[in-house]
Amino acid sequence: MDSYYQSTDFYKLILENIDGLLVVDGKGHIVIINEKYAQFLGVRASDVVGKHVRDVIESTRMDVVISTGEAEYADMPVVKGKRVICNRIPLKKDGKVLGALAMILTEKIGENIDFLNVVKQLYDELNYYKNEVKLLQGAKYGMQNIIGESRQIRELKNIIRKIANTNSTVLIQGETGTGKEIFAHAVHQESYRKMHPFVRLNCAAIPPELLESELFGYEEGSFTGAKKRGKAGKFEIANKGTVFLDEISEMPLNLQAKLLRVIQEREVDKIGAESPLPIDVRIIAATNRLLETQVQKGLFREDLFYRLNVVVLHIPPLRERKEDIPLLVEYFITKLNRSLGFRVTGISHEAIEMLKQYHWPGNVRELENAIERAMHLCINSDLEMEHFSWIVPKLCNTLRADADVGQIQQKVRSAETQAILNVLKITKGNKAKAADILGINRVTLYKKIKKYGLEIN
Repeated sequence: MDSYYQSTDFYKLILENIDGLLVVDGKGHIVIINEKYAQFLGVRASDVVGKHVRDVIESTRMDVVISTGEAEYADMPVVKGKRVICNRIPLKKDGKVLGALAMILTEKIGENIDFLNVVKQLYDELNYYKNEVKLLQGAKYGMQNIIGESRQIRELKNIIRKIANTNSTVLIQGETGTGKEIFAHAVHQESYRKMHPFVRLNCAAIPPELLESELFGYEEGSFTGAKKRGKAGKFEIANKGTVFLDEISEMPLNLQAKLLRVIQEREVDKIGAESPLPIDVRIIAATNRLLETQVQKGLFREDLFYRLNVVVLHIPPLRERKEDIPLLVEYFITKLNRSLGFRVTGISHEAIEMLKQYHWPGNVRELENAIERAMHLCINSDLEMEHFSWIVPKLCNTLRADADVGQIQQKVRSAETQAILNVLKITKGNKAKAADILGINRVTLYKKIKKYGLEIN
């Protein structure tokens, strides 16, 4: 090989024939800039070497590439009033970023920019439709929607992170209103299946005679009334993704046998099909019943129970994690402000303490409903005890000490009085509307007005 091709002059020739080249060190100082790039910037190469790149190009992203270690390709920034096409690449050695290199195209780029604009538009549209599909058939919630910092919630989040990328079945147990579905969504979102369907089916909401076709699907002409082209079942629709079977304890015994086959053989027997359909799904089941008890009663298959009982998430009732109530209240206020157009800014300490005393038989769902109801009654910027007047009488039933009951009953009077006055102010004295907002009938409202000696104009 000619020695020229090994010489420094040859490498200089390469550098000078690149449209634009810039190299910076790990701190963003310019190490190399070729003449074409210097001329484009209107500077002398010898004057800018050693300077920080931001002192030369204000809009540069070279420091971002250095800090993230991620390359950026086909960016189209405006530099010195002109559109350019730029690639920025981190320079790494042994995993450490030592600097970055930028190459720009400034000449004859009109057609290239038109092409890249089309590509960018298609890319943006693709992302848009991906998000739409995700909304239609994907999981709506993630780990960020599991609100709480109690020990139980932290442990559940850790378990989800550990098991998300396995194919093990998951059984979620918990009382009604604890948010079991949110945990199912989170498992899906944390897994490698997150870009594939998340399909939910409530086994208690569909008549038993229709449940089989919903789950497993059917072929054309398999029974009277079947669609001409047949129907895909939930498992087929969810292929590569996750099937969430809510209220699994309500599934009939004959379908439990078919579900067991899906788990064991990874295939679905469609109604009327000659051969099984291979599928790849993860199954998450949820129930508010103890399946062990259902097995003992003969209402649930023991073999299916053991297949489902691999990873078990026990969701604690709200009464066992009352330290999470302030975080949950803050979350619901923000959520409801956004969806209902309210401007509630917070909640008083007294109201929070009262909410902590209540036992919440309806769990997190009941708490959210209570916050929404209180926000409808709120005139001021913060929620106060008076906005939760319907909860206070229930507290009296949970307290045993007469002194405590007396204190609470005094608070009942004060809270109810203020709530009635506020609502009547909102309704401009319309007692029918006021009773409806307060969740009581008109007779009860009149009795309370008389009981508390309220003067209503």
